[in-house]
Amino acid sequence: MRSIVLSAFVALSMIADAILSPHATADDLDTCIEGPPDQAIPACTRVVQGRATSMKDRVVAHYSRALAYRKKEENVRAIQDYDQAIKLDPKYANAYAGRCYARAIIDQLEGALADCQESLRLLPGADYTLDSFGFVYLKMNRLDDAIREYDAALKANPKIAASLFGRGTAKIRKGDSAAGNADIVAAITVNPGIAERMARYGIKMAQ
Repeated sequence: MRSIVLSAFVALSMIADAILSPHATADDLDTCIEGPPDQAIPACTRVVQGRATSMKDRVVAHYSRALAYRKKEENVRAIQDYDQAIKLDPKYANAYAGRCYARAIIDQLEGALADCQESLRLLPGADYTLDSFGFVYLKMNRLDDAIREYDAALKANPKIAASLFGRGTAKIRKGDSAAGNADIVAAITVNPGIAERMARYGIKMAQ
C-alpha cells in the first residue's frame, strides 16, 4: 500500500512539474536568436529554463537574451545574462565583448575595460570588440587610446558608424575639428540615427 501511495505521489509530482515548468518548443531557440526583442526574450527564457536544454543552447539563449535586452536598452538585465553566458562558457569571446559595451554604457568602465581585453585575448582583431574598446576609452576621456582602437576597428570594417562617430568626437576633443567633423559626417551617412544613439550612451555631438 505504501509503495502504491509513493508511486502515486511521484506521478502527481511529475505532472505538476510538467504543468509548472516552462516548456521550450522546437522553434523557441530560433525565435530567441532571430526574433524581435519582445518575442525573443520570453522564447530565450523558455530555452534557458527548459529541463532538456543542452548546455550549448543554454549559453546561446543567455547571450541572445542579453542582445535583446541591449536592443531595449535594458543594460543591467543584459549584463546579468552576459554573466550567465560567461559562467557557463568562460571562453565565449562575444559575451565578454557584449558585456564590455553594456558596462561602458552604464559607466562601469574598469569592468568594461577588463571585458574588452579578455574578449580580444580570446578572439584577436574582432572589429566589434575594437569598437567597444574605443567606446570605453572615449568615456574615460583617454582620447589617444580611443582613436587607436577606433582606427583598428575601422581598418577591419570602415562602415562602423559608432567607431566613426566616436573617433570624430575624440579628434574634436583633441582640437582637430576638421578631421573630427569629417568622421562625424561619415558616421551620419552610414547611420542617420547614430548621433542620437550615442547621446543616449553619454557621448554627445562635439561642438
